[in-house]
Amino acid sequence: MKKLLLKLKLIDFLQTELEIPQSTFANRLKETVDERNSSFLDMFFSSKKEYRGYVNSDGFKIKPKRKFFDSNISMAQASGVFIQKDKLLFINTEINGFNNLMIPYYIFCIIIYTSIKGYHE
Repeated sequence: MKKLLLKLKLIDFLQTELEIPQSTFANRLKETVDERNSSFLDMFFSSKKEYRGYVNSDGFKIKPKRKFFDSNISMAQASGVFIQKDKLLFINTEINGFNNLMIPYYIFCIIIYTSIKGYHE
């Protein structure tokens, strides 16, 4: 499944290098992440933080918070690990734009498409 998602460019990888200590970067990233578990109710909480997920000293897993009346619903999720080598911090990130909750929707679309196509033949 992952190979198909890579081919469709729904998964991508990113490596970033920064000259910053790992703990400093993790703390700064943590300031922008709301560690609440709710996903649907995000729009009703008045937190100024733009992302939801978790950040610890080894890595992170975040996604954008939903906002009230926002039509741009992003299902992308970024997860990554921190690797400190001397003065450089390497951040290896995987960006996943596919959500397993969409599988029933795709199956439904395929069934409708094949039934309409079969009806017209």
